Amino acid sequence: MFFYSEYGKMFLECKYMSLFKKKRKVEEINISLEETDNAIEEKVEVKAKTILPSLAEEAIAVVNKKYSSLLKVYNNLLYNFYLCKFFSLAVYKNIDEFSQFASLEHQINNTKELFESVKTRITKLNEDKDYVDSYLNELYDDINHVNENCLGLVSRIDEERRNKFNLLKISSLAVILNKSGEELEKMDKRFTLFVNSFKSIEEASDYIFVNSGELVTNLVNSLVRCVASTNRDDFKNKYNLYYFLKSDVIIWLSLADWVEIYNKVRHATTVLRNVDIANYIDFTGYLEEFEIRYLVLMINEEKKNLIKGGKDEKIN
Repeated sequence: MFFYSEYGKMFLECKYMSLFKKKRKVEEINISLEETDNAIEEKVEVKAKTILPSLAEEAIAVVNKKYSSLLKVYNNLLYNFYLCKFFSLAVYKNIDEFSQFASLEHQINNTKELFESVKTRITKLNEDKDYVDSYLNELYDDINHVNENCLGLVSRIDEERRNKFNLLKISSLAVILNKSGEELEKMDKRFTLFVNSFKSIEEASDYIFVNSGELVTNLVNSLVRCVASTNRDDFKNKYNLYYFLKSDVIIWLSLADWVEIYNKVRHATTVLRNVDIANYIDFTGYLEEFEIRYLVLMINEEKKNLIKGGKDEKIN
């Protein structure tokens, strides 16, 4: 079984204690907030079932602002975490390093559960204004708690990244840049499923080089159809099949070919506007699979460079 799969098995099974227990409804709820930026303490009093509309809206706005701040910290945590997780296959050299990272992932998974609970309650809060009567103050405190967890984990992940992942080339990370935490989670699931089909990252790369012609052709054709459905003749003339590929028959693609196609596809997607939805759905499906294979190739290339001791441009 491929090592990435073995790494996944190292997690300890555990039962998560629920942080959010239901509390009985009280007649009065006090919300105390400390804004650290200006050291001003606000106190909002919300009375159950008799909330003044202006006061309720003010309280909800404060909670939503705090959640927006948490979301930025959370996405930053997941980006750095998945960067390390994906490229651990290139960087880590022994079971101890994987084991230590597995322990960190276990803590991140706990925090992800807490975040999802907060996210669900925020959604309900904004859909059902009566929800504020129950435990607005508790929700605010829980957001703070998750935020503190994230900040602590960000510090640990950042140290790991700077100590062990500082030699990765920026170009290798392009495929995960600008993705949200949710997008990276989905990418991780597809990536794990793909690489676990092989004994090593090298074997997976060899397979990709020889067996991706149909995928790449489908990707490009679906993108060309998307462009054709726009009302821009200049785009239609530029982004045709031969802009992306040298031939409509693909036998084998080199790493340089993969990089060139990836860059051209990403550039072309920036001009897509008002395209046919069915064509776009087809395109995104092919693109997701293409990105997984591209990521595998980048990881394998980084592994070869690190083995050779190559030092290229560093990430910050």
